[in-house]
Amino acid sequence: MAAAPDRDDFLLSYASVDEAWALWVAGVLRGAGFAVASQPWEFGCPGGYVLDLDDALDRAARVMCLVSDDYTCSPLCVPRWKAELAVDPERARALLLPVRVDDSELFGPLREVGGVDLFDADEATARRRLLDACGPCRRQVGEVGEAGASGEPLPPWPQPMSPIWNIPIPRDPHFTGRDGPLAELRARFGAGERVVLVQSTRPHGGEGLSALAREHAWRWRGEYSGVCWVRASDEGSLLAGLQALARRVQARGHDHESAVRAARAGREWLERRTGWLLILDDADQPELVRQWLPRGRHGHVLLTTRRSRWGGELPTLELGPLAEDDALALLERRAGGALEPRGARALVRELELRPLGLGLAGATLGARGRDLAGYRERLAEHLERVMDAPEPDDAPALCLTESLVPALHLAVETAARQAPAAPELLALLCCFASDRIPWDLLATEASALDGALAALEACGLIQRAEAALSMHPLVSRLFFGRLGAGQRRAATVRAAELLLAAFPDDTAAPESWPAAERLAPHVDALRVRAHGVKVASAQAAELLTRAGRYAGHRLRWKAAASLCERALRTAERACGRESPQSALCLHDRAEIAVHAEPLLTSRILFGDALRIRRATLGPAHPETARSARALALAALRCGPDDGGGDALERLVAALEMTEAACGADHVHTAEVLFQLAQNNWKGCAEMGDSRALYERALAIFEVARGPTDGLVVYIVDTLSEVTHHSGDADATRALLDRSLESARSVHGLTHPTAARHERLGSYLEYGGDLQGALDHYGQALAIYQATLGDLHRRSIEALEALARIHEASGDLPTARRHHERLLALGLKIFGPAHGSVQVIVRKLEELAAAPPAGGRRETQPS
Repeated sequence: MAAAPDRDDFLLSYASVDEAWALWVAGVLRGAGFAVASQPWEFGCPGGYVLDLDDALDRAARVMCLVSDDYTCSPLCVPRWKAELAVDPERARALLLPVRVDDSELFGPLREVGGVDLFDADEATARRRLLDACGPCRRQVGEVGEAGASGEPLPPWPQPMSPIWNIPIPRDPHFTGRDGPLAELRARFGAGERVVLVQSTRPHGGEGLSALAREHAWRWRGEYSGVCWVRASDEGSLLAGLQALARRVQARGHDHESAVRAARAGREWLERRTGWLLILDDADQPELVRQWLPRGRHGHVLLTTRRSRWGGELPTLELGPLAEDDALALLERRAGGALEPRGARALVRELELRPLGLGLAGATLGARGRDLAGYRERLAEHLERVMDAPEPDDAPALCLTESLVPALHLAVETAARQAPAAPELLALLCCFASDRIPWDLLATEASALDGALAALEACGLIQRAEAALSMHPLVSRLFFGRLGAGQRRAATVRAAELLLAAFPDDTAAPESWPAAERLAPHVDALRVRAHGVKVASAQAAELLTRAGRYAGHRLRWKAAASLCERALRTAERACGRESPQSALCLHDRAEIAVHAEPLLTSRILFGDALRIRRATLGPAHPETARSARALALAALRCGPDDGGGDALERLVAALEMTEAACGADHVHTAEVLFQLAQNNWKGCAEMGDSRALYERALAIFEVARGPTDGLVVYIVDTLSEVTHHSGDADATRALLDRSLESARSVHGLTHPTAARHERLGSYLEYGGDLQGALDHYGQALAIYQATLGDLHRRSIEALEALARIHEASGDLPTARRHHERLLALGLKIFGPAHGSVQVIVRKLEELAAAPPAGGRRETQPS
């Protein structure tokens, strides 16, 4: 084996997020005979890195820069190459070879050099472009040492980022360390593990679990067909994340009204595909998460949790404190430069090597001009103040606040020096969920946004993405928990106003669901905050009511009941127990109880809502009439044995109130008329009463909904039965014809239309019009056979009816042919010994023995 050369042909300079590209490029170059050394920009601390780079440059003939957005964002690469060009432009141009691995523009010094693009080519074209740019190799393959002559396969071609990508915040350019856990995580997935659980060795968080999951996704994004990030801290967030996936990929069932069914569509979409990564962040409820894990082994599932005992036998990767050198590197990188070594090492120990505290400290140091001594002095003052202050009820244990809370307070203090509105804005943001706070939610705060947001971001308190803001959940919890009661109350009231302005008013319409789904996690977070400070505002009550209605429309009854119950309590505190707002919340709470609780519960709640509305709004108000209708229907559902004996009386009262409030021709009036007609008809009351009620309801609904609406057609069908029983043949025939025409216009020649032909055939047969009955049964049979097939039950029933009518009309040859066809079908379905087959055999024997009808011609169906 030949010895490695003393001098490398290329030093490969890249951002660690582009490691997949670096491996592929290095493999191509080594396979062509070049000696390659690799150097990611994130290596080591800033001061040590410069020395390492100088040493590498001394040993390399050229530097190949893999240019991407992440590479150009590095705080080191742009200044370094600018310096090289300034000192010796000719040498720098000969030294540097830029290679673009995404569509980012070449920055100043590299633009002067030019380069080669790989991101817009296939693998063969990219390989040719790369080697053409490198020029001829100065040695033969096999002279570059073991790496070039080993014959190892070329690393996989880096795939472009999948269109299914929803990591909530941008790539962290300051991510440092964790190379061991990242390598172990990759190795476990590579060894065939399907699910890996990443958990913290210390309680309360701040160890960088979510950051590690994001880094894994970014670093190996080219190897996944899709990356889906779902917050799994509670059922609502988990369902919302899977629903969003289903909607994005247009999975079958993504638009189902049931949130569970829509979320299941997202999971099933994953189960039918391969190569994806699903990240379930904050998966602290094992029982909930397990039931939503995709089945099969088609992709990777990465769980993060702060629970020390998750249960089960899942492969587990434990994440502890950062190594001290990595912690120092993170602190200096976040601060934007080198710090005094002894003081910096003491600071990272004081911050317990926790990445969250180090990030806050580094960002704050950068904003304070890297005054390490002044920072440590202020940190000690804040620590003393924290230790003297009473511990908030909802804050984490003191062992965490000793290190993190002082760093957090100092970061907020520094942000406030840059923008006085920053603390107030941060308190407002803490009222929302920590991920994906929409920009448009804060549109009315625009006057305070620019400076305050920039200050908060500079101090590491928030992250800004293209259309949303994010913050660490622990930052949100700690900062909000230590605010005064008045500050917390003001923030939650303002948050409720902003969410109410953005949350859809009518969530019954499916087109409103994406907007409601996007805001629902923030409403839930606000619900928790508002409960803690006992906020009592009409806006908060209305917001919780809308969110409860949305949960109900998505069939999440438990969540809907909880939200509506909280809305009711908030309204009672804000407006009084006997107020119209409380009555509204009572009514909505009762509507949820109809679906999820004993019937008597909804009846009692509707009764309370009606009592309050009658007293405060008057009996002729539309909302009073609405509660009266709901109470009457609740009484109907209860039945006479469960407290619903007064249902008919309440329906009559509801009709009078609705006519007074809405008018005699209003659709709400028609709804009560319909229920009264149904109650009379099913209760065998006078036919005339039912007919008059149905006809009034039909006239109103037909104008409001149109002649082909499902409820209109149902009333037409039911009314035809009423007129038939009352002996009005002309009205019955007209209604049946009308029902058939509606079915034809809506469904065409399909089985709903065939069913109307059957009904008409049955009616005509009963009335003695056998030829008319044959016509309609014949059309029904033709449609059923064309759409459902010969062996379907409906086809066989229509054929039996034809045989029966032909026999009744004396056309025995045609009846015999139909029975022979029925016999063939019966033998095919059941076999010769089945009872129904034997019945047909006996019928054929009877027909064969019957004397022919003298001179009778066969009946000809149309």
